[in-house]
Amino acid sequence: MPIGKLHTLGPPPLDRNDVLAHVNGNLNALKINTDTLGDITIMGGPGGAGPIETAQAVLTDLIYIINNARD
Repeated sequence: MPIGKLHTLGPPPLDRNDVLAHVNGNLNALKINTDTLGDITIMGGPGGAGPIETAQAVLTDLIYIINNARD
């Protein structure tokens, strides 16, 4: 029996009405689905940092949030 929750990461198919379907060029966006707040969408740009730099920044922020979360 698996322990913990299943997490996925990757480009899902998007509906044309989804705000993420319109992200292009240097615009960066991230959608996080949470238990308590539902979907949270974060967007930045134009002049985004690029995919590797953006992924590293998001990962750093998530690690900070997890390490500093209050129970």
